[in-house]
Amino acid sequence: MILTTYIQVTGEALYADDTPMPPNGLHAALVLSRKPHARILSIDDSVAKSSPGFVGLFLAKDIPGDNMIGAVVADEELFAVEYITCVGQVSGLLNILSLVICFFFVL
Repeated sequence: MILTTYIQVTGEALYADDTPMPPNGLHAALVLSRKPHARILSIDDSVAKSSPGFVGLFLAKDIPGDNMIGAVVADEELFAVEYITCVGQVSGLLNILSLVICFFFVL
């Protein structure tokens, strides 16, 4: 039997979720579209910025260099810039100190 298989089936394997959060560790949540097809006219980040524990909201304009990604051909935006093409498309990344507050923005 392979050693890694043994520790996985016996519950001895350690995963990233098994390690405790370091002091002042940040939580991150993707900002996802709730519309299937939309144009981004503006992003109101005032609620996020006024939340306790807010650290940052990163959008396409905050990425140094190219916003395009892809496994073979870079033909997809990492963060949506002007148009949303499907529900769940990523338009940003929220960093915050509290996991509870992070869930408030995601749900």
